[in-house]
Amino acid sequence: MKTLILFYSFTGKTGIIAKALGESLKADVVEIKDREGRKGFSGMLSLMKDTKSEVPAGVEPETVDVSGYDRIFLGSPNWGSACSAPMSSFIANNDFSGKSLVLFITQSIVGAKKAAKDITDRVEKKGGTVKSFFHVNTLLRSRKRVRRVALEKAEGYKSKEKIK
Repeated sequence: MKTLILFYSFTGKTGIIAKALGESLKADVVEIKDREGRKGFSGMLSLMKDTKSEVPAGVEPETVDVSGYDRIFLGSPNWGSACSAPMSSFIANNDFSGKSLVLFITQSIVGAKKAAKDITDRVEKKGGTVKSFFHVNTLLRSRKRVRRVALEKAEGYKSKEKIK
């Protein structure tokens, strides 16, 4: 089963999860980057404002050919119970017709279910079907602990039956 992991990470913790999933599931991993390269506290505030206002973010890559993959994981931080602006833009630019997806969401407070609903709605508008989602609380968690949790989550997705 050919697997693709697509993710956006601001602090690096969503990236840790994506890379651990990719390693465990022997998947291709593609990072979605904010074209403006916003960093630090002011960058996060700017991106969160764009997320809440639904202002499209310029992203690299804009599109990825998903046609050769049997399953796709999408990873995004939860910002205000919503999909991050870079991931929202990426989803809008891509066609997920006939694809089954798993969402993974990083968060430090609450709102993972609302963020998953937001991302699911966006994916469905682009033809995909979200089969499941999981979240990882990253508040005050070390990178080592986040990686360990991601590897534990990956074990549950090693079966071909988990996603069809």
